[in-house]
Amino acid sequence: DPTISDALDEEMVKAGIRVHRHTNGVESVVAENGKKTVTTKGGDCIYGADVVLMAAGRVPNTEDLCADCEWHPNTERLHLENCGVKITPRKYVVTDEYSNTSAPNIYALGDVCGEVELTPMAIAAGRRLSDRLFGGPQYKDAKVSYEYVPTVVFSHP
Repeated sequence: DPTISDALDEEMVKAGIRVHRHTNGVESVVAENGKKTVTTKGGDCIYGADVVLMAAGRVPNTEDLCADCEWHPNTERLHLENCGVKITPRKYVVTDEYSNTSAPNIYALGDVCGEVELTPMAIAAGRRLSDRLFGGPQYKDAKVSYEYVPTVVFSHP
């Protein structure tokens, strides 16, 4: 949420914290005399840091799995298109509300689907799928709802 992100940035700046966005990651951190010099992958240098925090979102990169040792859904190397599994233009696996893909008996859930990319939601989707597949007729309509998903940001400042 950009509103929350901007408000958090503003409060951190008021507290004397320097925020560097869109750095494309950290290339190196060198500590000397209690301070750190950070070189970003974009080539910028940030001098005099006390603490370095890197927070990254998740974006599927199915063209070269693990090329940079970051998390990526493993859709490219699975050759899902050979099984009839559809992938979105943003490289997520297309599923229906029951975690079914476009191919029979192939299911997908969690971050690779691009819904709500939160671990508890992936766990809930996995439980509903397991209930539906193995839990008997009373679970034939089991599915997770993505309609109202609470999220929270803990921060100080």
